[in-house]
Amino acid sequence: MPAINWYPGHMAKTRRMLAENLKVIDVVVELLDARAPLASRNPDFDDLFTGKARVVLLNKSDLADPNVTKRWVDYFARRGIAAAGVSATGGGVKKTAVALIEKAAKPKVDAMLQKGVKKTVRCMVVGIPNVGKSTFINRIAGENRAETGDKPGVTRGKQWVRITPYLELMDTPGMLWPKLENQALAAHLAFLGSIRDEIMDSEELASDLL
Repeated sequence: MPAINWYPGHMAKTRRMLAENLKVIDVVVELLDARAPLASRNPDFDDLFTGKARVVLLNKSDLADPNVTKRWVDYFARRGIAAAGVSATGGGVKKTAVALIEKAAKPKVDAMLQKGVKKTVRCMVVGIPNVGKSTFINRIAGENRAETGDKPGVTRGKQWVRITPYLELMDTPGMLWPKLENQALAAHLAFLGSIRDEIMDSEELASDLL
């Protein structure tokens, strides 16, 4: 199968937008696909979000092996990043996500409380295309505030959504990295629907998956 790569112009624009908005962000919430956490993790995020409190949510965990998901949660914990398996379409996701966000933001919130200020926590929700960011935001907001779709590239700009009087989430477009050097992982992204079908031979891709 020909090499898989997909980095349209709006993704380069997204990277600039993320960097420009970081100054108002307290916590970065990264969504991964629990079926393929390694393939669905953007390696550029580590450099981009250096110094920011981070939370990892392994979305679609209802479709993954729970034992493997637990190992990934432990993997991130060893690296100082709180993580949890969630399903953006299932129950309990709001309680789990808000608890992790509040824990990550606690140092900043406590520092502001000492000054007599009740801080509003602002989170940036990031991830690759079609990982479920907008569905996740709508679930914990309790209403359809962010546009969703069953194909990559639906969200093209940032969207702020207020979850509670003191918690706001910023939905962002899905972002891959400029060159998918590991083609095995690139194929996994294609299997998950994170790359546009139009740039690939769907029959050949289906054959490889089988």
